[in-house]
Amino acid sequence: MCCGKRREELSAQSAAKVPPSRTSQATIELGKGRPLFSAAGYAAGVPVFVRYTESQSVVVRGPVTGRGYAFSAADPVQSVDPRDAGALLQARFFRRP
Repeated sequence: MCCGKRREELSAQSAAKVPPSRTSQATIELGKGRPLFSAAGYAAGVPVFVRYTESQSVVVRGPVTGRGYAFSAADPVQSVDPRDAGALLQARFFRRP
């Protein structure tokens, strides 16, 4: 494994493990560039709505698009690209509304 790939893995692991503070947002990367899920069942180009079930604000980086999705208790439902939706819905913090 090259050092660049290892650095990417360590970065993703540490982003998921760091507990967010009360004044800042956490950033979570979900398997960037890895096929962790199938987008089958989602129409191409049609956004999927995802609900965040926690109260702490968080920014999630989509593994396929690289887009950042900001969730909070005040704004828990976001429109997500269908290519990223499967990975978010596999995480325990998200579900369909």
